[in-house]
Amino acid sequence: MMLRHMIVVLISSALLVKCASCQDNASKNGWTYAIGVDVFGKYVWRGINYTDGMVFQPSFIASNNGLNFSLWGNIDASNVNGRSGDLSEVDYSLEYGWTSGKLDFSTGFIYYDYPGSTDPSTGEIYASISFKTLLSPCLKVYRDCIKADGFSGSFELSHSFEKAIKFSEKLFIPLDLTAEIGFADKKWCSYYHGLQTSGITDALLTLSTTISSGKFSLTPSINYSSILKDSIRAYRNSSGKGNNDNFWIGLSFNTDF
Repeated sequence: MMLRHMIVVLISSALLVKCASCQDNASKNGWTYAIGVDVFGKYVWRGINYTDGMVFQPSFIASNNGLNFSLWGNIDASNVNGRSGDLSEVDYSLEYGWTSGKLDFSTGFIYYDYPGSTDPSTGEIYASISFKTLLSPCLKVYRDCIKADGFSGSFELSHSFEKAIKFSEKLFIPLDLTAEIGFADKKWCSYYHGLQTSGITDALLTLSTTISSGKFSLTPSINYSSILKDSIRAYRNSSGKGNNDNFWIGLSFNTDF
């Protein structure tokens, strides 16, 4: 198992070095590219704990004038799901974003695929609006148009503390704090939680800092997620799903060119 984990890391590192050498070609055709490798202690999505152990999550993004295409994957690094070293999820995303004054808009489609699993693939169309003002409020709405046939969304606030931990005028650590509340309708909750209910479903808190050097960045983070709706918590506990409250740390490595 450890050998496969090492292979994943080595391949990801090789891709980072290889792609970093393609900067000149990227700038000539108008496209920009970004790749990353995230290592997290858990995989939690919208309050749902999918992997209660370490995961690797490689990603690739190609962008051109507001149009973004991305690939994202999840690889279990533990055997908690009996799939250590396996690629358990691949997401394909196409998005278009634009700005108008102090507002940022985006809309797109995400296709979720689960290779080697009996879980059916599904997809979401989505839209978001962000405000360039105090706490940078952002509203996102998703419509699962393949399997759940329901709506979900989130409302997010964030703030950056430039000198959160200050040692001197020239030596300090900046911190980014993000708070997110999730909501969903009955169809979405029925498909993903197994319970027909609606309203506010979960919360996510993330504290992170980014260390940058040229085109490369390293972002350690601390994350906490909680199922907020009592009926969902009770149902997940009674059905053996549990894991309503999750705490994990992460490390993200990214480069763009």
